[in-house]
Amino acid sequence: MQTVSIPDAARLLDVSQDTIRRRIRKGLINARKETTAQGFSWLVDLPDDLNQAKVEEEEDNNDGEVKALRELVKTLQQEVDSRRREVQELHVLLQQSYALLPAAKPRHWWHKLLPSGQSTSQQKSAQVQQ
Repeated sequence: MQTVSIPDAARLLDVSQDTIRRRIRKGLINARKETTAQGFSWLVDLPDDLNQAKVEEEEDNNDGEVKALRELVKTLQQEVDSRRREVQELHVLLQQSYALLPAAKPRHWWHKLLPSGQSTSQQKSAQVQQ
């Protein structure tokens, strides 16, 4: 059995010092008060196989976490597959809508110089008449 201070017990058990004090009050952890020159000090009794128990607890937690992560990956993969199908459908709809649009007339740069509504042949005939 290891006997350590409250701060050391908190560090070893990976909990706060207040949690250690609550566990002492509830009787979940054995502890005793010892007199020192500065006053009283609490010494906590921890089992020698604390590391083994901690490793087993972490393994149990890891198994649950791994299972939860696998389920999450499966759900997210289904979501990705669904989004891919939606994108493919949208591409098909977009291509169909492009096919329905009328063909655009090519416009040349000199159309910007001409007054609107006149073609080059109309402008030439207007210049000849002048």
